[in-house]
Amino acid sequence: MQTVSVRIPEEDLAWLARIQLPGASSPSDKIRALLADARRRADGSSDYIGCVSLLREQVRPLLEAAQILEQDHQQHSEIVLMFAMQLPELMASLIAGVPAGDQAAARARELEARLTARAMRMLLGLLRLAVTQRTPAYDPTVLDAYVPEVLELATLIKNARRTS
Repeated sequence: MQTVSVRIPEEDLAWLARIQLPGASSPSDKIRALLADARRRADGSSDYIGCVSLLREQVRPLLEAAQILEQDHQQHSEIVLMFAMQLPELMASLIAGVPAGDQAAARARELEARLTARAMRMLLGLLRLAVTQRTPAYDPTVLDAYVPEVLELATLIKNARRTS
């Protein structure tokens, strides 16, 4: 291990003192933990599984807060849960799916297909939640304003598919 001396602004030092990092209590431990986390993020952004893992970590505080809300106030949101679970996968596809190399055109089509499939799963999930009169959400009427437009679009799609 090497010793490195750095100068940092007082406000950053105060933040470093306040931040809670597992297994890190001293400023040196915290800086090592932050560097390890930054390295892990940089290394994990190129492969899909590593990227999903990093993004799920970012969403974890929201899921924990939702669990506390559910426990303390008996409130549950299928919408928040669905997006918290599926958006990291969608984002990881974008981040790790950059088409390059000899097969760039084929990879771009594969990326497009994956993104479309994930987005459609989210849309279909929302539509399934809109079927009931009381959506399992913090606000049971949250989807109601969108139902007329969805029905209109469904009719337009049906008619367009019928004529083609």
